[in-house]
Amino acid sequence: MRDEPRWSLLGGVLAAIVALAAWLGRRLFHRSGLLELGQPGRSGPFVITLEKVSCGHDSLPEAAKDALRATETPIPAIEGQLCFAHVSFHNDSNSGNIAAPIEADLYAGERRFAHRLALPLPLPHIFPGSERKLEFIFDIPREATPTKARFSYAGRRNVYYRIFGFERAPSRPSRRRSPKS
Repeated sequence: MRDEPRWSLLGGVLAAIVALAAWLGRRLFHRSGLLELGQPGRSGPFVITLEKVSCGHDSLPEAAKDALRATETPIPAIEGQLCFAHVSFHNDSNSGNIAAPIEADLYAGERRFAHRLALPLPLPHIFPGSERKLEFIFDIPREATPTKARFSYAGRRNVYYRIFGFERAPSRPSRRRSPKS
């Protein structure tokens, strides 16, 4: 009978160690681990999934221009290449509707580029149990190759994605004229 309290104490200590290891493992993996395209990550009430990245675009799609005109937002000048990140946000919380104050960055090596535009405009409310697809548009230098993306809801936990094998827009013929001989 004297051994029963020892086994109970040992079992309790062992359970606490396992729980602590699991908690630390989740926190460390989420901070250092990069998700692949299509893998879900959490930020606040949202499960975020980066579905596709497409780069090398020269202009905004007409739907984006129409949305900007409808909200009387000036159409931004494009300095480099446009990259489009297609992202789904699923609200699996129990709280009321949540407008989407989303932060999004695209990285080329260590260089960070904030998104210039998010569509649809205005950003929709994402009600509990619902999912919305958003498109983030980045303007990055022509020579830059995106390697990582970051998404966050209202400054909460960051969700990072490794980017490789992104889609490249078809190249257009050069508009430069050759010199006359």
